[in-house]
Amino acid sequence: MFRHAKELQPYNSILWYDYGSALVQTGRISEAVACYKTSIKLNPQNPQARNNLGNLLLDSGKVDEAILQFRTALQIEPNFVEAHFNLGGAFVKLGQFNKAKAQFLECLRIKPDFQMATIALRDMDKFIKIKGSF
Repeated sequence: MFRHAKELQPYNSILWYDYGSALVQTGRISEAVACYKTSIKLNPQNPQARNNLGNLLLDSGKVDEAILQFRTALQIEPNFVEAHFNLGGAFVKLGQFNKAKAQFLECLRIKPDFQMATIALRDMDKFIKIKGSF
């Protein structure tokens, strides 16, 4: 279905975004990355595509590239809770815990009941305490 639609509407950024999301669900990650990049090329102001691309980059160890995508998504949509959360996760991977904590706290400022941020803060505090005891 998507292949046929891509041929009919090759400049439809939403179509490329949706196709990328479908590919993620089937485990075709490198193809999904390419679709998200195409979606972003067609519509650079799509924060969801940038966030999703950032997640795939982060999962593949490309932390700096992921951070760039999360930050760009947040420039477009400053209250995008999931992008703040993912940026925090990227900072955790880099061991930049103060920056991570700031992102998780921003999640809670925007959406006080965002449980994933609450859990991340709790787990990060435990990790820092354990690490500090060595």
